[in-house]
Amino acid sequence: MRIGSVWIALALCFSAEAASAADSWPPSPASEEAFRQGDYATSHALLEADLERCEASRPVANECLDLLINLSNVGARFRSSQDDEAYARRAVALAERSFSKPHLDQARAYLALANRLFRRSRYEDVEALYLKAIQVETSLLPDGDPQIVTIYSDLVLISRRYNRLAETEKWLRVIIAMMERTRSVTDPELVVAYSNLAMALTLRDELEEALKLYRRVLAIRQEAVPQDQLPLAQSYEAVAYVLHEQRRYEDAEYNIRQALVIYEAQLPPSHPKLVAIREALSSNLEIQKIEQRGLDGLVAHISERWTQHASRAEGEREPTVWNLIEELMRRGISRPRARTILRDAQTEALGRLLRYNGFTPDAQRDLEKARQIFRGSVRLAWEISGEAK
Repeated sequence: MRIGSVWIALALCFSAEAASAADSWPPSPASEEAFRQGDYATSHALLEADLERCEASRPVANECLDLLINLSNVGARFRSSQDDEAYARRAVALAERSFSKPHLDQARAYLALANRLFRRSRYEDVEALYLKAIQVETSLLPDGDPQIVTIYSDLVLISRRYNRLAETEKWLRVIIAMMERTRSVTDPELVVAYSNLAMALTLRDELEEALKLYRRVLAIRQEAVPQDQLPLAQSYEAVAYVLHEQRRYEDAEYNIRQALVIYEAQLPPSHPKLVAIREALSSNLEIQKIEQRGLDGLVAHISERWTQHASRAEGEREPTVWNLIEELMRRGISRPRARTILRDAQTEALGRLLRYNGFTPDAQRDLEKARQIFRGSVRLAWEISGEAK
């Protein structure tokens, strides 16, 4: 969600943009100055006085709309104010009754209310407002207008929040289609959209199409040869990930090494990204060594490695072990010995997660790492239960 989007950015609360259908009632200079000084309580009070004068003048259309939106935006900054949503709803009602046909002021009001509801985590209501704003804007703005793309991008974020991957894919394809009609194939935002779609496809196990998209992004970034090559390294890393998922380990190794060369050239030695890519390479090489041993050999190898590191502190075992356990998940383990390994891993993962006080970025990374372990434990229990029957 782009709270500071061009439509309703708080920094633009007091822009000089004219109302679209009627002369907007200007906020008082004193309220503008108070906002610039960070005195949101005073700014809010002065805006309320401005609104009272505007409404007393018996406006013929939407002259008070900007004041309502400003009050909503400032109210979100002024923590003692609880009426930011109410002002946004009044703005929507005013915009809807002021125009019999679609008008950009309606979209502005919808997005102002969406911002307020987003802060309250009411994402389904936000989604409905985005769709209303899109309907208005697509009828009035040029194809591929950045403002339309921004709203679709926010729909992508909401669908990902609910893990509705089919919707995520749908909105990303809409964004890409608009950009391909109106922009160069090397446009940075289009390249990012390709990457995002590839990620969504990977999460849906549509690996072949994901790989094609990641390779397209890689080719574009190779051709561009930018000063900052970190995005190129990320593309190599993404290609390697999909190849690893497809068990094409030698091809994955090549791309991991390409990413590693760039990271080593541009990042400090202790950077987390550099540490992670080295761990990925170590895991890849280890899996290649034991690939010929089959599933039983892999289970035995992980069990041996786990035992070797049992004396280490909880949460500090060699990261490669985690990657090897994930490899077991991909192969569909159903052995009692593997179940014991998973139980140990699950206990350790829970211990790590319980140390966090909230859903911090580190906690999210650990949760993502542990997801395969929890899922594998459940799946293995189902399989053993089915065999018993």
